[in-house]
Amino acid sequence: MGPIQRILCPTDYSACAEHAFQYAAHWASLFNAELHLLHVVEVPQPAVDMLAGDFTTMPVIVPSVPLPARDVSRELKKQHAKASTRIVEAEMQEYGAVEGILTYIDEHAIDLVVMGTHGRQGTNRILLGSVAEEVVRRASCPVCAIREALLPEFQLSFDRILVPVDFSAYSRDAVQMAKQWAHKEGAELLVLNVLEEVNLPGVYELENSFVNTPETRARVEDSLLDWVADIEGPDVNVHAYARFGYPARTIKEVAKDHGVNLVMMGTHGRTGLSRMLLGSVAEKVIRTVPCAVVVLRKDKIPASA
Repeated sequence: MGPIQRILCPTDYSACAEHAFQYAAHWASLFNAELHLLHVVEVPQPAVDMLAGDFTTMPVIVPSVPLPARDVSRELKKQHAKASTRIVEAEMQEYGAVEGILTYIDEHAIDLVVMGTHGRQGTNRILLGSVAEEVVRRASCPVCAIREALLPEFQLSFDRILVPVDFSAYSRDAVQMAKQWAHKEGAELLVLNVLEEVNLPGVYELENSFVNTPETRARVEDSLLDWVADIEGPDVNVHAYARFGYPARTIKEVAKDHGVNLVMMGTHGRTGLSRMLLGSVAEKVIRTVPCAVVVLRKDKIPASA
């Protein structure tokens, strides 16, 4: 696994994107990485004549980025990026923001994406979707999503990093990367395993309390510490937690209770019907936790050393 050398921050020059840029600039300085600032100009797609079964060619008008937006770009660099940070500005013309971002990631070997998200929930999210969530599902590198709701509580302090794990290869990679980040940031590493509530059939003549006990949690926490110790990476201060409950809700509660500044987690990156039916814990966490979230897919997991 190579180091983080190139960080991408997609922007539409909104307050949400500016907020994400501050995180991106911080990590670019911390990792001595190149910072790419990308604006995707979305163009109309050709209309489709459904009855004729062919495409109707329509004139495509590509708007340019207005001068005030470019002023914002310069102001971003002046206020938030260190003088030593190399910034690459780029503009792409694509039918959609997601495709533009994904294309740029692959063409420029991006190691980390940092982007804002409105964190929509309910009907609005289903109808409108989320560029950030789609990038999380499809990007070939880790993606850090910064919720717009975090704007009033902005701080570049990462003294507690939480990694939810299920002992899989996905979560092992997340722990390995989190160790590197915790070492760089001088942060504590919190590792959480969420245990589903056990409902034993009556035929066993056992109560749920027989399983859901402090002793059970203590055994799991000891196993977590041993498991983390076997994962490659620098020595950092590690705390292990085992909780019974629903994963996304429990992750949110632990993050809030322990003042977590950053959540880092692996995901299978489901798309299509399986995602619609099963949902994604990572996506629910992005929309609800009170801090930034880095999501890692198995495709490409960079180290931070």
